[in-house]
Amino acid sequence: MTPNQPQPVQFAHKLSIKLTESNFLLWIQQVEGVILANKLHRFVANPNIPPKFNSEADRALNNVTAEYERWIVQDQMLFTWMLASLSEAILPRVIGCKHSHQVWDKIHKHFHSIMKARVRQLRSELKTTKKGTRTISEYVLRIKAIVDSLIAIGDPISDQEHADAILEGLPEEFNPFVMMIYSRPDSLAISDIEALLLVQEAQLDKFRNDLQAPAISANVAYTAS
Repeated sequence: MTPNQPQPVQFAHKLSIKLTESNFLLWIQQVEGVILANKLHRFVANPNIPPKFNSEADRALNNVTAEYERWIVQDQMLFTWMLASLSEAILPRVIGCKHSHQVWDKIHKHFHSIMKARVRQLRSELKTTKKGTRTISEYVLRIKAIVDSLIAIGDPISDQEHADAILEGLPEEFNPFVMMIYSRPDSLAISDIEALLLVQEAQLDKFRNDLQAPAISANVAYTAS
């Protein structure tokens, strides 16, 4: 290799995590950072692979082009580094891969399918989750857990969608509250909606207790007699 030609990038840096079935987004963030920092994205995304031979005569004599030799050296360094970043559970998914772009494609296709299915599941859960017997605090936290899961897999929802999920899962006794929120000209923060819901919950509990009090008193009086 002549002095004016770029030297292949050596991968001394090890990632802090190895790819598993549950940490793809964390892994890809670190891997892409290293690849972009070293200007090697062309090796994994739409790779421009130099011709290995310039002619059939060169092929017969196995005279490999200098451009291909430089490319394969860098590709194999990147390929080996990428394999070292995979857990034992993931390595079988890239068996048969010989180049870095093949590993990249296999991993992306696998996790893209998984995340699409997970997004559909979480989006459906967001629409169908109801308050039920939960307290307001428990219910709001359940919705937040689904929203946080969507964020974690790269499919965040808007604050309005978050608010809609909370309001649409409330029982009928909260209908006046829901109408009041939707009739406002401005949008409330999720924390404000939760605070108002807690007040509404306390008022409904008091109302139910007040209704039950006369019946309890009458029952006590009847028992005493």
